[in-house]
Amino acid sequence: MLKSRVVISEIVSSNLNMKMRKKQKKNIRSYIMKSLKTFLLKIVQDGQLTLMININHLSEYENGVK
Repeated sequence: MLKSRVVISEIVSSNLNMKMRKKQKKNIRSYIMKSLKTFLLKIVQDGQLTLMININHLSEYENGVK
């Protein structure tokens, strides 16, 4: 009985670790997307480069990641 409890607690803790890692990965990815968006917007606003940027496409990609 004791042995099965240990196994179960190991499974639960490994599941929690996986969930935490997934969440962290999402946060990093969304942070990168937001940084990229602001960077691209800054370029466009400065008018240094005339780029056709579809900001909505970036938003859709970011939403798809979540």
